Amino acid sequence: MDKVAIIRKKIQNAVPEGLIVPRHTAYAHFYEHTPTRQKFPSVTGITGIMSSPHLKQWAVNEGIRYIERVWDTITPENREEHFKVAQLAHTDTLREAGDIGTLTHDSLEAYINEWIDKGNRPDDIKKFIKLDDSRLYATARSATLFFNDFYLIPIVSEMKVVSLKHGYGGTLDCLAYVGKVINEGNGGRTGFEKCNHHWGVSGRLNAECMHCGRKLKLTLTLLDWKSSNSLEHDEYAEQLSAYSQALYELTGVRPRDHWIVRLDKYKARYEVVRVTDRVKAFKAFIHTKKKFDWMTDGVSKLYPVVEKEVISIV
Repeated sequence: MDKVAIIRKKIQNAVPEGLIVPRHTAYAHFYEHTPTRQKFPSVTGITGIMSSPHLKQWAVNEGIRYIERVWDTITPENREEHFKVAQLAHTDTLREAGDIGTLTHDSLEAYINEWIDKGNRPDDIKKFIKLDDSRLYATARSATLFFNDFYLIPIVSEMKVVSLKHGYGGTLDCLAYVGKVINEGNGGRTGFEKCNHHWGVSGRLNAECMHCGRKLKLTLTLLDWKSSNSLEHDEYAEQLSAYSQALYELTGVRPRDHWIVRLDKYKARYEVVRVTDRVKAFKAFIHTKKKFDWMTDGVSKLYPVVEKEVISIV
């Protein structure tokens, strides 16, 4: 598909390998724009400063669940030790969830990169899984369902971006033409997978396979993969809008749609939500960025009042 090749070449020319490199520390993620040697905080680090009341309650519940599990084993001698473990129970869960999220992204990156390199969708995403874990196989099956329902023509995957104008960096998950099927073609719903597709563009947003006749309505879409338990997080819209803006500043490529795809890590199931207003979401991100800058500028926000001698009048 010529349109895909044109956009991919445009991005490769504007953002060659090594232009943006990660400079992560043990405490935060940063991205360096190598020509200027400027380092910028990550999008997720910026949005992570916002208080999330539901996470506070979840953390409390994790501690309570731990106490319930060990209640019969608590004694006066080990009581303090168990309470300390309960206080940190949520951090273990978060760390484990983060590891699964990272490994899910890794398998999707390898899968989509092979897809891009060979021009055809790989047969089995499971062969790209690096760890034998049921949750990773579940996210892989969830991704397969998504790719079956929404045919993708990937352009780039796991692309590092920065905004020199607004001072942030990050890694966008996937830019692709997402095709919604408007005509199954000659092979029917399952037959298209056996076809070595040759896509021809008919009109601005439609494509048709010259072999099987399958027709798609195409939309240039920025995708963000999530393996969290819920998509009820407004900061996800901020994050995706920030990646979209950075991509546009660097390349001039503007995605038409912005999807967050949750891949379930317990059963083969996915959920998709769309950013309703990219412009408003990005404005919210800029406000979050201003608060982040204020909080991390190293300047004390409060000073002690100098106490004066109190004189008692008798």
